[in-house]
Amino acid sequence: MAQNISNEGTEFWTVFPTHVPNPNSPATMNVNVTSRFNTRVTVSCGSYVDTKDVPANTVVTFLVDRPQSYIEITDGNRILNNRGIHIKVAEGMPKIVAYSHVFASARSAATLILPVDALGQKYFSMNYTQDPTGDNFIAIIAADDNTDLIIHKRDGTTLPINGMMKGDVYEYIVPSQDLTGTFVETATNSSCKKFAAFSGSSAIRIGGNSGGIDPLLQQLYSVNSWGKTYGVVPFIGRRYIVRVLAQEDNTTINFDGIPVGTINKGQFTEHILTQATIVSSDKLISVAEYSYTQEFSSPNGGSINTGDPEMVLLNPIEFNIKNITLFSSDKNSIVEKYLNVFMKTNKSASFRINGLPPLNAVWQPMPDPTYSYLQVQVSQESLTLTADDGFNAIAYGFGNHESYAYSAGTNLASSQFLLLLNKVTNVENASACVGQAADFKLTLPFQLEKIVWKFSDGTPDYIDNSPVATTSGTSTILYTYTAPVNKTFNVVGATQVIADATLSAIAGSCYTNLQELIFNFNVDPLPEAKIEAPATALSLFLHTIIMLWSC
Repeated sequence: MAQNISNEGTEFWTVFPTHVPNPNSPATMNVNVTSRFNTRVTVSCGSYVDTKDVPANTVVTFLVDRPQSYIEITDGNRILNNRGIHIKVAEGMPKIVAYSHVFASARSAATLILPVDALGQKYFSMNYTQDPTGDNFIAIIAADDNTDLIIHKRDGTTLPINGMMKGDVYEYIVPSQDLTGTFVETATNSSCKKFAAFSGSSAIRIGGNSGGIDPLLQQLYSVNSWGKTYGVVPFIGRRYIVRVLAQEDNTTINFDGIPVGTINKGQFTEHILTQATIVSSDKLISVAEYSYTQEFSSPNGGSINTGDPEMVLLNPIEFNIKNITLFSSDKNSIVEKYLNVFMKTNKSASFRINGLPPLNAVWQPMPDPTYSYLQVQVSQESLTLTADDGFNAIAYGFGNHESYAYSAGTNLASSQFLLLLNKVTNVENASACVGQAADFKLTLPFQLEKIVWKFSDGTPDYIDNSPVATTSGTSTILYTYTAPVNKTFNVVGATQVIADATLSAIAGSCYTNLQELIFNFNVDPLPEAKIEAPATALSLFLHTIIMLWSC
């Protein structure tokens, strides 16, 4: 399983789903974007269009026009033309990360938004047992014209959705049902199309029949971005629920190495926990973590000062990440904001927030001491997380009958991507390091006869008339082509390369013979050197100083 691309991107789709508001305050929706570089972003839906500059390391908020975007309860179960919310970076500008936040008085939900490059063709819904306060939903957005989809219900029946155009939305919403395990996939005649999917609840209580209610909302990961091992860290100071969902029959689930059950395709297992745990399986799984209604949130099941129902989809170890910029929301009465971080114990000392070690942070061992976790309170809105090794993290916040939670960032599966092999550090990355030469590694789901690499800075084309591929994958065969371009990028910021790819005769019906593949990526500055030296200042020996310059 490859770690191909991150949740940084230049194009995204999101949705404003059905929401049960506080009677005195209808819900609104913000799209929040941030970037490591100065960039420019347009958010649009229907006739609503808003363009803003995004200064580096700041959060810029777009208040999405409600009449153009909101899905009323009466809009469910039919195609809504041009109802998708489109997020687009200006041509040639640096990538962003994006989040959506739906909120009203004592009603809040938020999700990480995934780039178009990471969208897939099959998703399993993750929801929760519905009480009478609201309804479970799956919201679907077509990323391509003429997209036909099939919803596979839990009772074994199917629902076709035909003729969706790019930006169209379909919200499948049903009363009094838990939609977890329902799955959506492209129809055979749309096998080359991609779409986005979101799931949740318009309002829900978790833990009892009284107390506060809140919506649930998460963007779903395609089945290609599921994994086999997940670190699950508690929401700080409270108990929580874990659901584990299978996409194949005979999937064995383990908690801290101990089998807890075997489930089939579309089935899930649910557990109430207070401690950190490692969930693993012999097959690909999806894992969600839930917080309780405030009145049932304490470790012993009692009331606590802050909290509300929440759901966050976790990312597996296989798709961890080393560097990400994220948004930590304090909107709508959120008074406590936290990060949960999970990574290898022997690399945890390298973890940084905005370039600094977390203040007053204590790493705790997981049941498998190979891994540790951190729960740390934060105050800033824009946070850049870095480490020398991969980590998984979620961002969350609580207030009085208020909550949100989402993935802080992740790598994701993609069948078409470019990696740069740094010839100084010998590290592969999705971005380049300024002043350091790199070769290209291009991975595609089809074979090539010829590649011509074109550069935006006037560097002569690099032509490979007989590219040779290495193959990987099982269900989908991927072809990786290495180009010894020895290219150095001398300006920090966004850049672009183009690969004119001539496909072989057996490439498949989804592709034309000649493909222009455009890759936008960032050129990162070199970090300040980290100097490792002996602690004893009186040493009379000459010691080696190791300077690590990898960006």
